[in-house]
Amino acid sequence: QVGAEQIQVEALQTKLQTLNQRNQTLDEQRKSKVKEAEEAAAKLRLVQIELEQERKARALSGEQHEYLVREKAKMDTAIAELEAQCKALSLDNVKLRSEEERSKMTRVP
Repeated sequence: QVGAEQIQVEALQTKLQTLNQRNQTLDEQRKSKVKEAEEAAAKLRLVQIELEQERKARALSGEQHEYLVREKAKMDTAIAELEAQCKALSLDNVKLRSEEERSKMTRVP
């Protein structure tokens, strides 16, 4: 009977050892998965930060674009006004030259 009990104890010890090894393997796998999840969470946070920075950059870019469009419109208006003034001055110069030529002709005997 002692031999049978010894065999039972050895079988139970073997089973316990197998279960402990299985438990250790599962614990290592769990730790590995936890580490992977932590790394994935860290990467996700970095991507979220980059995404937020990109959104801010795009918003700023949009504001700068709108500012530049307004400034271009102002410059186009100013250029058109200067061109109109230049044309008016050119016409005035033509008239003055014509009058000056006429004046020279009327002075000559």
